[in-house]
Amino acid sequence: MLKTILVQLQLLFKIMLQLSKIIRSRDNWREKAVQRADEIREHRKTHKRHQKKIAEIKQQINELQQSAEHTKKNLHHLQGKLLI
Repeated sequence: MLKTILVQLQLLFKIMLQLSKIIRSRDNWREKAVQRADEIREHRKTHKRHQKKIAEIKQQINELQQSAEHTKKNLHHLQGKLLI
């Protein structure tokens, strides 16, 4: 009887160790998943911010190009008046 209780305790101890490993493993997995999600979220935010900045710079370039073209037209027009 004592031997069976001892065997059952050993089996129970073995099961508890396995369960503990599984729980630790799951906790590690969850921690890594949360960290990965945070990194991805931060990357998306940064990417969005960069895309916004790129769009602003492109808009500024377009405005400057239009202004330069307008200035060239005015210059040619004024040069034409001066020659007359």
